[in-house]
Amino acid sequence: MKMTVRGLLFVAIGGCLLAPATSLAARVKVGSASASSEYESDKSAYAARKAVDGKVSTGWAEGDKGNGPGQYIELDLGGEKEVAALKFWGGNWFSASSFQQTMRPNEVELTWSNGKSEKLNIPDGMKPFEYKLSSPVKTSTIKVTIRSVHTSGTAFADATISEIQVIDTTPSKMATVASATASSTAKADADGDYDPANLIDGLSDTMWCESGPEGGTGESVEWKFKTKQSISTLVLNNGIGTSLPYFMKGNRLTAATLEFGDGSKQAITVKNSMLPQKISFSTVNTDSVKLHVDTITKGKEFDDLCLSEAYFIH
Repeated sequence: MKMTVRGLLFVAIGGCLLAPATSLAARVKVGSASASSEYESDKSAYAARKAVDGKVSTGWAEGDKGNGPGQYIELDLGGEKEVAALKFWGGNWFSASSFQQTMRPNEVELTWSNGKSEKLNIPDGMKPFEYKLSSPVKTSTIKVTIRSVHTSGTAFADATISEIQVIDTTPSKMATVASATASSTAKADADGDYDPANLIDGLSDTMWCESGPEGGTGESVEWKFKTKQSISTLVLNNGIGTSLPYFMKGNRLTAATLEFGDGSKQAITVKNSMLPQKISFSTVNTDSVKLHVDTITKGKEFDDLCLSEAYFIH
């Protein structure tokens, strides 16, 4: 079976994947973003705000005559925050070919609202890079200035940053996940991978997609926590979160059973909506949760179930 999720070939196979250990921290909702320049295109496709919209298939591209050095994007945090880390998706992550065709930031300089700054290097390659500050910084804005770029893009001279996440020191309400596995997972392609780890990355256009024979019915995802934690809510982005047209093309979850570490189970129902939804259940103190897919809504084109975000909160 083949399908496209962001416009590229997607080949599904069976299997079970173990995600690397994942630590969840509180993410700051950026108020607004501005830039020294923006690549001109229809509908402001490369505007500064695209770098903080929760999607890696969109991003900011500078529009200067050079190839990036000296250009900047500035994030307004909507008030003073104590920033502990930043996570970068440098380059154009729409596809592997798009990534190679455009300039990618190498050295960048971070400037805080107090005027102080520090420099860091973003490694080249389609892997998110998390930069942990040596000590938290209180700031209301973050200016990210490109100082140098990696090897020239093969087609476009404009440097791009697809997404920036800001992480503060506020205790997260999310259950801290050690690993995530699935009964089946679609094979990675030029668009990226479809591992269950994508369910907790804070991005609505990365996802877990199954590859079973029943379009998702009977499949499962399991989260193992680092310690026993009390949880009472599942936060879920159902289906393919790239856009509404793609959401309608793929299968969506309508009902599931949550199985906890002690063997107890609770049934949940899921709305047929791509908007984030909070699904409450009776509080459980557990070290794991396994979501069993009971029923689905069929998509118009793809016979695979995808979930874009799924995590548990206290």
